[in-house]
Amino acid sequence: MAYGQHEIDLKYAEAVVMADRVAMLKSIIKNTARAHGLYATFMPKPINGVNGSGMHVHQSIMTEDEKQNMFWDERAKYGISEMGMHYLAGILANINQGAAVLASWVNSYKRLIPGFEAPVYISWANKNRTALVRIPAGTGMKKRMELRCPDPAGNPYLQFAVILGMGLDGIQRKLEPPEPVERDIFHMTPPEERQQLGIQPCRRALARLCTT
Repeated sequence: MAYGQHEIDLKYAEAVVMADRVAMLKSIIKNTARAHGLYATFMPKPINGVNGSGMHVHQSIMTEDEKQNMFWDERAKYGISEMGMHYLAGILANINQGAAVLASWVNSYKRLIPGFEAPVYISWANKNRTALVRIPAGTGMKKRMELRCPDPAGNPYLQFAVILGMGLDGIQRKLEPPEPVERDIFHMTPPEERQQLGIQPCRRALARLCTT
């Protein structure tokens, strides 16, 4: 956490409802701060040299009656169903394209740098918070995935649509993710170790957009 920074958790909901809540929340916070002579910002990196502000998106897919979590399989190695693993692989495979919407501002680039708890490498893990996607502890209906690269300056409707599109692409193509990386990726020594493990940066699409 940085000075003046606060973490806000919203109760889970369907994607469109959650996007409504995010948009409404930002408006309420900004207007309330202004009424008290303060300024609330949702910039990804408002202050150089300290942690920026992310919008970690937790996600799962439920059956229509909301009685079964399609990401949960107690018999699977990591408790993640086959569908869930395909969804995860789709996120990893498409993140370079999706990042153009998930982290869509020049200021977004300033947050996505090593050393400030923001994910910059394509990987997933169960406990490792330097990974792009984390699987928080939980079983049954609580099984979910946390995508850590989106930021709150973007359009939540577009962001959620892109995330779902990436994951569903993985399901459709039956993609398989690599093994999880439970070590601190930022401090791997030597840096070539990341290459040996097949861990790639997740900013390539943004870098191309920035230079063309």
